[in-house]
Amino acid sequence: MAGLKTISILFLVVLVVLAGGSPVFAQPYMTLAPAEACPGARISVVAVFAGTSPGSPVFTSDPTGLDFDPFEEEQPFCHPDGDHRLNCDLLLKSASCDHYTITLTAEVNHDGARESVNAEIDVAGSCCAVGGCVQPVNTFALLSPWIVDVALVGCVGTVVVVAKKRHA
Repeated sequence: MAGLKTISILFLVVLVVLAGGSPVFAQPYMTLAPAEACPGARISVVAVFAGTSPGSPVFTSDPTGLDFDPFEEEQPFCHPDGDHRLNCDLLLKSASCDHYTITLTAEVNHDGARESVNAEIDVAGSCCAVGGCVQPVNTFALLSPWIVDVALVGCVGTVVVVAKKRHA
């Protein structure tokens, strides 16, 4: 039985090592955080390419009209993080209230080969209200205090019932 446990642990270790390896054969992808924003928001972009050392990024949007600028603090707005990953920071300047697909095209090797990756973002631009921006309701965030209250009452009730059964 101990041999089976050892083999399964070694198998899991190998899977973790392979999963954390270089994404040479992976499909390129891009993520945006947040995926919903108002003008003036900072957007963090992470792009993973199948090629090597991505550089010289170009951002476009569909539909056109999404106006974003790279912002710089103490580092360049796009910097490679490993061989295949590119981290970028953008400032959403202006846009109309719409659903956009942002495309990042970058050179992936020294031969001039380029790859493109896409991600989607919802912009609440012209539909801003007085004193803020209209955002969709996050139901879980609204209900989370009540969920916690119900869970605490359930835990206290369980402790009381268990304590009474032990004393009886």
